[in-house]
Amino acid sequence: KEETVQLRQKVAEAPEKMRQATAALTALSDVDNGEETRKILSTLSLRQLETRVAQALDDLQNAQNDLA
Repeated sequence: KEETVQLRQKVAEAPEKMRQATAALTALSDVDNGEETRKILSTLSLRQLETRVAQALDDLQNAQNDLA
């Protein structure tokens, strides 16, 4: 029964998570935002960049698991 409640909650949250993912992807394709992002990323150390990439991959995996 608890699993059913959790599944229903995830199904209810899925549209909002999809909207958030779509908004994030749209922001990534924004040229102006891309320039700002490049400026910010160019000031980071390799370790900081690795951390950001790892976090992004974790977030994508979690989102994929939530949608599955």
